[in-house]
Amino acid sequence: MKKIILSLMMFGVVGAASAQETPSADAILDKYLAAIGGKEALSKIEDIAISTVAETQRGSMESEVKFKKGNKFSSVMYMMGNEVMRQTCDGTKVAITSGFGGNTNSRTLEGKDAAGAILQAAPFPELLYAEFNVQKAVVGKEAV
Repeated sequence: MKKIILSLMMFGVVGAASAQETPSADAILDKYLAAIGGKEALSKIEDIAISTVAETQRGSMESEVKFKKGNKFSSVMYMMGNEVMRQTCDGTKVAITSGFGGNTNSRTLEGKDAAGAILQAAPFPELLYAEFNVQKAVVGKEAV
């Protein structure tokens, strides 16, 4: 009898857990933003600067990344003291220059292409979703 009652109780717990509704994408994003400080606090950040240095088998690698309010950023990567890649954004256009192996390639992204690069480079891209009309959807729970 104890086994039957215990089994029914377990079934009830599992049933109750699966009956929970999946939250909306906006609810998930709001909870995430609250967990990292809140939209208001994140919106007050005017600029961020990040510098990194790494030692590899081929020498040292450095990067400098700077963000400014208004979707402006600059990202520069150096290998053994030589600039190998630069990406800058004035808020609407993204200019990319890479110089691997002595070849210099430059291009400018505008429109949707620039929007994608801006969202990738932004420290808090979730704050820009409305501005760039990002479509959000919850596609289900992930098995962990």
